[in-house]
Amino acid sequence: MPESSTFAHRLGALLRERRGGRTQADVSASVGISDSTYSDYERGNITPSFEMLLSLFEVLDIDAAELLAILDGDDDDEPNGHEKAA
Repeated sequence: MPESSTFAHRLGALLRERRGGRTQADVSASVGISDSTYSDYERGNITPSFEMLLSLFEVLDIDAAELLAILDGDDDDEPNGHEKAA
C-alpha cells in the first residue's frame, strides 16, 4: 500500500477511535465540513488539509504526539502505537 494511503487509513482509525460516542455528523458540524467528507477521512479515502487536521485534533482532543505516532508507525502498528494482536 502506498505510504500516503497507509497514513490516511491510520489517521482514519485514530479519528474513529477518538470520536467516541459522538456521531460523524457532530464532528463534521464542529469543524464546518460535510458529513460525507468527514466519513471519507475516517475511511481513509481522503486526507484532510493541515488546517483541517488542526481543527479535527482540537475537536477530538488529539495531540501532536499521536499524529507523530501514526506517521512513524509501521504496518503492524495501531494508530495509538500499540502493536496489533496476532
